[in-house]
Amino acid sequence: MPGTDSRSDGGATARDDQDGRGAPGTTTGPQDDVKPADPAKVEAAIKAQSGTGSYFGTGKTFVSVAGVKGGTPLVIYEGDAQGAGQVMVSGRWFSAPGEAVAPARFLQATGAEIGGTVTLTDQGRSARLKLVGEIFDLGDQGMAVRADAASVAQIVPDVKLDHFTVDLASGKDKGDCLDGLNTQVKKVGGIATSSDDSRTSTVIVVMQSLIAMLTAMLVVVACLCVLNTVVLDPANGSTTSGSSRRWG
Repeated sequence: MPGTDSRSDGGATARDDQDGRGAPGTTTGPQDDVKPADPAKVEAAIKAQSGTGSYFGTGKTFVSVAGVKGGTPLVIYEGDAQGAGQVMVSGRWFSAPGEAVAPARFLQATGAEIGGTVTLTDQGRSARLKLVGEIFDLGDQGMAVRADAASVAQIVPDVKLDHFTVDLASGKDKGDCLDGLNTQVKKVGGIATSSDDSRTSTVIVVMQSLIAMLTAMLVVVACLCVLNTVVLDPANGSTTSGSSRRWG
C-alpha cells in the first residue's frame, strides 16, 4: 500500500496518512465520510479473481534514524515482492528477514554503506537492518528505506497496507482481469488500475478508493495551477503566460 517503484507505490504514488504523521499542514480535502478499505478483504478479492498471479502489498509509515532530522519513510512489503520493479544501482533486493534496501541520498545522509547496518526506531522500539542494496529512487526525497514486513515487525507490528501490486497469470487478458478486480474490490472500498496504458503490461495496481480520490484531487489542483498561469489580454485577444503582480 505510496518512490519510483514501477510496480508498487510508484504505480500510484499518493499515500494514505492514516497514522496521522503526514506532512505538517498538508490538506487533502474532506475525508470524514470516506472509510479506508479493509486490506484483508481487498487481498481476498485479489485471490478470488480469475487471471491473477503473484501479488504483494505495500504500506508506508515513518521511523527515526540516527543522523536524519524528522521522520524517515519506511515502505513495508508483504507477499511476493522479489525485485518489486525497482532499479538496482548496486547490491541486490532484500530476500531474507533483517535485510533492507535504500537510495543514495539516504546512504549519504546516514553515512551507511551497502553491507552495513542501520537501526530504525519508533516509540522506543528498534529494528536493526542490514542494507543489501542501493536502489534508484527519487520519491520521498530519496530517503525511503524498503524492507519486508517480517524485518520490521518489532517496530511496526500492524502494517497498514494500502497498495497491492498484482501480476497477471500467463496468457490472461489484462482488461478482463482489471474489470473483474474492480467489480470485486470496489465492494470493499478499493479500486484497481493498470500501472501504465499498455495492454501488454502484466501489472495491475489495487489501492484504496480514498487514495485514488486524493490522487485525482492533486491532479485537478495541478491542472488548475497550470491554467491559472495563462492570462487573456483583452486588448488584442492574445494570451500571455505568467502571473500577474499588483504594484503599490
